[in-house]
Amino acid sequence: MRADGSVRSEPADRPEQTRARYPDETGVIERDGVRVAWERYGDGSPTILLMPTWSIIHSRLWKQQIPDLARRHRVIAFDGRGNGRSARPPTAEAYAEAEFAADALAVMDATSTERAVVITLSMGAQRGLLLASDHADRVAGMVFIGPSLALQPRAPDREAVNEFLEPPVSDEGWAKYNAHSWRRDYRGFLEFFFSQCFSEAHSTKPIEDAINKYDLVAASVLSGNRNFEARVHQSIKANFLMSPPLVVAFALAGRVDLDLSTEPLGGGKDGQPVFLKDIWPSLREVRDLMQAALQPEVFRKLYKDFAAQNPKWNEIPSSVGNVYEWDRKSTYIQEPPF
Repeated sequence: MRADGSVRSEPADRPEQTRARYPDETGVIERDGVRVAWERYGDGSPTILLMPTWSIIHSRLWKQQIPDLARRHRVIAFDGRGNGRSARPPTAEAYAEAEFAADALAVMDATSTERAVVITLSMGAQRGLLLASDHADRVAGMVFIGPSLALQPRAPDREAVNEFLEPPVSDEGWAKYNAHSWRRDYRGFLEFFFSQCFSEAHSTKPIEDAINKYDLVAASVLSGNRNFEARVHQSIKANFLMSPPLVVAFALAGRVDLDLSTEPLGGGKDGQPVFLKDIWPSLREVRDLMQAALQPEVFRKLYKDFAAQNPKWNEIPSSVGNVYEWDRKSTYIQEPPF
């Protein structure tokens, strides 16, 4: 324990759960009886301070950015009060924006950070601005990602949003930010909202972490000629083989725990449910498409001299007969018991 109430610790033992980057140093500061946990990554310059956002957002929201930033910078992150390893004070006053800014300053002091570039997301913008306005000498620069305050004129598509409690003009785009839309399809709002945030679409790490941490049985659908655990991804245990149209159908639904013969895949633009029978192609449509896509001359060119073009294939020993000769000792393929 230091005189200023802060506690510094050595790097913690590595837990079993995989993280892309572990902190080089961890510690805890205490202000007015509230303990706030912090982490340090890397040693480059300048130092980057990652501000926490809303307390309902997981404290590790920056975990996808930290590994890349820490390759070149010294990165400081801390769990905002009310989240992660930090304390959860019971009074509303303890969550005033000024308190988060003061926590950030205390973390900078505890980590011997004279100046830092402050990166903020959403509500973190207000807290970062309070830190910069009261301690401008400690802030080398600021980055605002989706700030939850009007730093510039609102985008045109946001201006069109009705009052929150009034019936919306549509259920598209930011019009979903509406009480009526939430009651109809809150999941749809969340999917849209977080698609507009710091999505890191190229990374599946958050999904993998959730699956492994809670031992979930994740499922996938595929059209192929073989199936086994981790066929699609190492974290996916349940894989279902099906026809290509069904793969598309389940992809549109976004889940596998539904009966496509009675439950809709989703909703159409008119708000009405869309069922599998509504999008399943007719035999005529399939035949027309095959006639347009398939060219007989292509098959003739590729396969008319197949044996002559593949000497290595011809050298593979094989049996001759009307039926396949099963090898009971084979560990690759066995005769089905039916």
